[in-house]
Amino acid sequence: TDMVAGTNLQILDPAGKIVAEVVKPAGAGDTVTFNGDNGGNDTLVVDFVNGSPVPGGGLTFDGLNGNDTLSLQNGTATNVTHTLIDGDTGNVSVDGGVVNYTNLAPVIDNLSVTNRVFTFTGAGETVILDASGSLDNRIDSDQSELVDFTNPSGSLTINLTNGSDTLNIRGLDAAFNANLTANGDADDT
Repeated sequence: TDMVAGTNLQILDPAGKIVAEVVKPAGAGDTVTFNGDNGGNDTLVVDFVNGSPVPGGGLTFDGLNGNDTLSLQNGTATNVTHTLIDGDTGNVSVDGGVVNYTNLAPVIDNLSVTNRVFTFTGAGETVILDASGSLDNRIDSDQSELVDFTNPSGSLTINLTNGSDTLNIRGLDAAFNANLTANGDADDT
């Protein structure tokens, strides 16, 4: 298991023992990349318990092969934006700090958020929003990574772009109380 925590970047083994630790890069263009075990099941936990651990140039996680998970936890943010590019690639912006990912399944967003946005970039996608996930809600598409997420307190926005897309809302968590907005092109349903 890879873990990012506080002002230092830590890599932990499955038992939680720190196997490596480095000071988080402070420069605006500094980036950090984590590569998973090729064929292993890896989890990158981005832990916001001590503030944002994301360096100025962003954080990248390539799961390579296997069942690999990105988990965001223990933090509060005003704006979280998920941009879903294809079946296993995308990025998450947490108040401007960007976490890029590829070769993943799934993304777990357990942050306390005011406004959460999902932007789907595939052509002709079918997007499903429901309360079936491991957290309050799940959003998934036939062309992008699934994301389990907690209820936002202010707004949930879903942007459908690039082609004739369909959004199916099959229900939300019973405690969902935010504004819901869906934006699409003229040929979206």
